[in-house]
Amino acid sequence: SMSGSISDCQFISNGAAVIGVPLDTVPRFTNTVAFGNSGVDSIILGGADILSGTTTITTQNTVGGVLVAPNGTFGTIASGATLDLRPGCIIKWNLDGGLTVNGTLSCIGTAGQPVVLTTTADDLHGGDTNEDGMSYVAPNTWRGVSFAPGSDSSQLEHCHVRGAGRSGTPALTIEANVTIRQSRVELSAADGISLAGSMAQPSIRDCVISGCGGVAINGLRWSSLKEFKDNQIIANTGNFAQITSPDIGASDRLRTHTVPNAVVVLASDPVFQAGDNLTIEPGLIIKMTLDRSIALSSGKLEIQGTGLQPVIFTSIADDDFGGDTNGDGPSWVAPGWWRGIQFDVGASSTKVNHVVIRGAGRTGVPGLSIDHPGVILTAPRVDTCTATGMQIGRLNGNIANAVVWNVGGIGLRVNGGGTLVGHATVAQCGGAGISADPAWFGAVVNSISWGNNGGNFGGIIAPRILYSNGDSTAAASNGNLNVDPMFVDMGTGDLRLQANSPCLDAADATAANTIFEDHQEGSRLADDDLSGQALPDMGAYERTRWAMTVQGLPFIGRHQIYSILGPPDALGVLLLAGPDHAPSLFSDYGWLLIGDANQVQVAGVFHVGFPFTGTMPNDPALVGMRFAVQAIILSVTNTTRGQFSQRYRGQIIR
Repeated sequence: SMSGSISDCQFISNGAAVIGVPLDTVPRFTNTVAFGNSGVDSIILGGADILSGTTTITTQNTVGGVLVAPNGTFGTIASGATLDLRPGCIIKWNLDGGLTVNGTLSCIGTAGQPVVLTTTADDLHGGDTNEDGMSYVAPNTWRGVSFAPGSDSSQLEHCHVRGAGRSGTPALTIEANVTIRQSRVELSAADGISLAGSMAQPSIRDCVISGCGGVAINGLRWSSLKEFKDNQIIANTGNFAQITSPDIGASDRLRTHTVPNAVVVLASDPVFQAGDNLTIEPGLIIKMTLDRSIALSSGKLEIQGTGLQPVIFTSIADDDFGGDTNGDGPSWVAPGWWRGIQFDVGASSTKVNHVVIRGAGRTGVPGLSIDHPGVILTAPRVDTCTATGMQIGRLNGNIANAVVWNVGGIGLRVNGGGTLVGHATVAQCGGAGISADPAWFGAVVNSISWGNNGGNFGGIIAPRILYSNGDSTAAASNGNLNVDPMFVDMGTGDLRLQANSPCLDAADATAANTIFEDHQEGSRLADDDLSGQALPDMGAYERTRWAMTVQGLPFIGRHQIYSILGPPDALGVLLLAGPDHAPSLFSDYGWLLIGDANQVQVAGVFHVGFPFTGTMPNDPALVGMRFAVQAIILSVTNTTRGQFSQRYRGQIIR
């Protein structure tokens, strides 16, 4: 122990400068200088425990800002104790060791003077501390920092944690509601951050996790990411956030802006108990490890996808959504990789909106199975599945805008009841395209079933097929066709219609006008050839001349970029409205889905090819407010000709 102080001293040409100093006595050194020593020109610690009180360390208490933890230095910050590292402080571990926080660790640096926890080989911070010539941080040198339950008051800001991961320990293990801002976790040999399956909800924002040998963010529950925001994960072996706990809470919610790259990997089947509620918001991508399944016979799962931001469930090998998550190079979705999603009686009533299911069908399970009179299903898509794509028993309402492509079994199977199948597109399935069991007494309307090995329709008599394409017997009446629908590219799953498709304008308008919108939330009626008459197409996708894209999330004070894609001879008028207004029909243009003329306001006017930038008001009172946007796109040569774009639905976030 040390009871005195050392100030304004120099240590020159010794074996080592200062050695064996307990961490809690470092503040007794001020303005110490060391150079020319054959060992380390820094203070070498003789222990890293903080057992009581507050230990505050500034760069003036160190030599060159650096403290060295020798081999096997394991420190503990006890409950009630605090270690406060100020800007520019650097602790370098030589080999093994780490820090366990039961009390408070405060590392508040600045952009120019971060607090750094790293290795003696790291010359980037604090120079050549171990005097071995130029060297770089060595992963797997020390273990990292563990925040135990009760360390909630800990804060890291502008703090860099580098070269950890020894013995498979994450660089940061977090089991408390700590706060981390503008910090970096780099070059861990193991995981970057792990919550170890704990109930913790740390606040982690504006941070970077990069170059780690394990998973970037691991050990999560569905509730863990609530206070995450604007974090980046770069070049990690597992470049994703991974949920490992099966437990669901009473009000768990997954939001796009809380998840890096909007991708979550699911490593454990969720287990829904009575009272459990999980909501997945628009734009999330859930990637499955092998043999995963989501099955509900109790609890509630609500999927809130939209036409422009569907919710994706797929395999971890699928690079089409969320990029190369598992770092295995270019790869395609793996059919039969996981089982599927199942809603059975006993689960709570819910909505399943704009969900895309890929790579399912393992052990013969349908990609999407619903047998629940309280489930409302809107615009689902199942593709690249080894079994049946969709199996629908009981349902609240009808099946609208369903898409199934490239599944090994039946595309869309209805088990019973009077469910109406409207504006479906089913193609390239191993079994029948659209099939019904004998107990079913509904109808197929305005749909396309084509190129299916087991026949385009199975178990459905011709009078139950109306204004649809794909059945030779039904084609003689009721507005039906049996011709090549001329998809854009059936081989790759692009089931939109080409400009000369016989299915254009061939659907029944009365039925179409009960649905209002297509699979991508565009108007169900569109004037794609600018004839002055908006008519419905068969199938899930209404052909349009122009399409709208939206970049960015609606954070307060930030920008969203709206673009119109298509021929340049047009002008876009961006319309804004509140949520939940009834759609209005304009016969020349189609359905204005966000309200009537008195409920919308013009947000901007822009030409095709020239994006419009919208700025969210910087008003915290608006956080949580929902809104809807749709453009009317007019021909510049004749403004009585045009169409409505897809609808974008958003919610202002902080």
